[in-house]
Amino acid sequence: MPREAGRLRRSASTWFQPAVRSQPRRRAKGRRGGRDRGAGTACHHKQGPGASSPRAILEACGGLFRDTTIHDMDMARFVLGEEPVEVFAMAANRVDPIFAELGDVDTAMIVMRSASGALCHINNSRRTNYGYDQRVEAFGAEGMVRSNNHRPTEVSRHGAGGTATKDELLYFFIERYRAAYEAEIRDFIDQVTAGKPPNVTFEDGRRALLLSEAALKSYQTNKPVEVNYG
Repeated sequence: MPREAGRLRRSASTWFQPAVRSQPRRRAKGRRGGRDRGAGTACHHKQGPGASSPRAILEACGGLFRDTTIHDMDMARFVLGEEPVEVFAMAANRVDPIFAELGDVDTAMIVMRSASGALCHINNSRRTNYGYDQRVEAFGAEGMVRSNNHRPTEVSRHGAGGTATKDELLYFFIERYRAAYEAEIRDFIDQVTAGKPPNVTFEDGRRALLLSEAALKSYQTNKPVEVNYG
């Protein structure tokens, strides 16, 4: 088994979130409705509270589109069940001056169009003050499927101080994706043990990167960018 396969699988951990992984199955069963009537997918990905990462990390991470948006590009391919062919991105500096100093952005909105005409919207921010925020919504002619944020418990409190008060969202990606990482490792071991190739391949990583590069180019040129996977 090539070493690269193991490394690239970690970049696709969003596929293994239980709620996200169930979306294509529900779509296939007709619970969401056909995409031929104008379906859409929205991915909201905002990193958790606290100060920005150390400067050395920000200088080496490749920028917002390659560091953060790439995971949403990967997940969008999985949820859509087809390849985006056109990308348009707008971005700004709204969080921390350090990103502008490094020639990067910290807030972005991206729209992608697939070959069938389905649309996908991705919303990114480097910071939230309420926890790690990642939600996915898939909308079609016959309904919608939504993956919400995670909390330590689902207990809600009702009283004079507030109605339906809940625990704060999980704080960081390690807590947020714990189940996904475990499922990803389990799947990898199962495939290797059975002598089968990984379910997530080098090509999946390459295509997510191509989409991220297209988003960066779109932001730089302020024009939609067609994606060539060849």
